[in-house]
Amino acid sequence: MQRCIRLGSRVVSYELERKSVKNINLRVRSDGSVYVSANARVPVAEIESFIVSKADFVCRALDRCQRLADSAAYAQRLNDGDTMRLFGRDITLRLRRGKPVGVTETDDAVVLTVADPTDLVGKQRVLSKWLRLRLEQTVAAYCKAVYPVFSQYGVDFPQVKFRNMRSRWGSCNPSRKIVTFNYALVAAPFRCIEYVVVHEFCHFLHPDHSRAFRACLTSILPDWKSRKKLLNSVCTTK
Repeated sequence: MQRCIRLGSRVVSYELERKSVKNINLRVRSDGSVYVSANARVPVAEIESFIVSKADFVCRALDRCQRLADSAAYAQRLNDGDTMRLFGRDITLRLRRGKPVGVTETDDAVVLTVADPTDLVGKQRVLSKWLRLRLEQTVAAYCKAVYPVFSQYGVDFPQVKFRNMRSRWGSCNPSRKIVTFNYALVAAPFRCIEYVVVHEFCHFLHPDHSRAFRACLTSILPDWKSRKKLLNSVCTTK
């Protein structure tokens, strides 16, 4: 069910789904859509009162999504001198014509070398492949670093996968021994990526978000809450 609500000076559209849940759940997805789930017994007036109480969170999240969308649209042009976000910092994109085609990284720039600088699809393909590889290498290193903590509990080293996700930074399938990470993490600071890795590994011991899960997370990363807050402030929210 699609509904609208006024939050201050803006009218916000949200999707309401009736589910067998105890609480009213509110989420701003990475595409800027607002999703709410609530039990069928909860009146709409109570649901909307809850949304209004979270107006600051919703508006900040929507503004963040818009900034990211604007930034992504700008970055699609991939012109020399553009700014892109890499591991939590803004870095300059330098465009070069030549061969071999590829990407190199300096302290303050990413240099994209292509045969035809006017070929947008070609530029996107080369840069995207490089960004994915950089993230895969970074996440793999964190997985190897944190694994000894979990091996003592009999956890086998999992298969590590990557894909694009709309609303999650990662996922864990304990029964299949698989952890999957969102390619969008390439924009996140290193300490936030480490948090996501530890978060997903903790699910091998606690497959939910119970108190025991949070205790496990705290024992490994005492500052995980600040890392999560930072992640959600600079990137789309999980």
